[in-house]
Amino acid sequence: MGSLQDHAKELGGQRESYLLEFEEQVRDTEGFVAPFHIRDWGVQAYEGEAPDIKWLIKDVLPQGTASLIASMGGVGKSYLILDTAIAIASRPSRLSGRFALGGEVVDHGPVVVVSAEDSHTAIHRRINQITTPEQRKNLKDNLYIIPLPDAGGSVTLLRQRNGEYEMTETWHWLCREVAKIPGLKLLALDPLQVFVQADITSDPAAAQVWWSAVSALCAATGACVLAAHHMRKDGGLSIETLLQAREAIRGTTGLVDGARWVYALWMATVEEREKASAALEEELGAMTMIKGGVCKSNEFGSDRITIYIRDESGLLKDRTDEVAECLELYAALSDEQIREIFLEIVRRWEERDPFSPHYNGKERYLGNWIAAQYGIDKDTAKDYVDGWLSKRNLVKETHPAKKNAMALRRRETP
Repeated sequence: MGSLQDHAKELGGQRESYLLEFEEQVRDTEGFVAPFHIRDWGVQAYEGEAPDIKWLIKDVLPQGTASLIASMGGVGKSYLILDTAIAIASRPSRLSGRFALGGEVVDHGPVVVVSAEDSHTAIHRRINQITTPEQRKNLKDNLYIIPLPDAGGSVTLLRQRNGEYEMTETWHWLCREVAKIPGLKLLALDPLQVFVQADITSDPAAAQVWWSAVSALCAATGACVLAAHHMRKDGGLSIETLLQAREAIRGTTGLVDGARWVYALWMATVEEREKASAALEEELGAMTMIKGGVCKSNEFGSDRITIYIRDESGLLKDRTDEVAECLELYAALSDEQIREIFLEIVRRWEERDPFSPHYNGKERYLGNWIAAQYGIDKDTAKDYVDGWLSKRNLVKETHPAKKNAMALRRRETP
């Protein structure tokens, strides 16, 4: 301790007294081991190129991450978790890769899913619906799914005792069990609320204890731990952005902030469904078209939103690219259609029944006529009209037959 005393003298005054007092405290604490040494972590420890993120699902989920996935009830979160588990547990194939949560699974290995609500028979049916016998052989010794209703009932991993939150003996047992599985990639707990006897949604202290324990397990095993959670009952009804999705997750900010990665699922808006229905020529109900994305990550930033459409089995299938392509085709007018529109503008002007340039012009508004005539949505039609006005392909003028209102006329070219 002599070097500490010498350093204290160099500092002098109040700092000297503080360091000497600290020396006595350390001396009185038998077996104290410093958690780290500050001088080991100078900036020289960060020289050179930083290591790349090690992905479990490329550009979506990093390896070894304490994670949360949230949605309203009935959206299909549990089924999607099962499909993700199968994709990760599937041994790589030379024929094709596997995808999950909007990204390519780039690391494969054992997966454990603990389902607190689904029965053995329900899970069995789901597995058979989304895999072939050959695929199931490929999952042997790599995928473990524990249906708690058939495997012993409830399990408590976090509890409150004597006014404090603590992880239970069962949690420590579970940690030991999963640590025995070499190369474990994912442990999924569905849903979180069933595994905790604590008010984890409203008390930040409970969330802190939970995520601290989960992060330690991730660090020890290298596996992701994914807990399923709920949004508020009204939380998934009017979401348009990832930030809104994050704010709709049930509980205090501590629950979301404590996780290193959060994925949200929510219903598409009525307008989005109507556009997609027309473009795909499919009838999409309120629970049929679901959107999802990473709404919080400590490792990377992403604004990608995946569009899922429920298939006949009830599984949410990623159809993002297909929907985008169909919407683009649906929204686009051909050159021939545009020529027809301008001929109609000229005809209507000459026949004293011109189009209105205003959105509130109802049946006289050009955009409404285009939407009805060519089957595109009204917002897209309005964008066309606004664009032609901006480029002065069209001009607003008072028509002799409509002296009190502006009308659309094709601009005369020199």
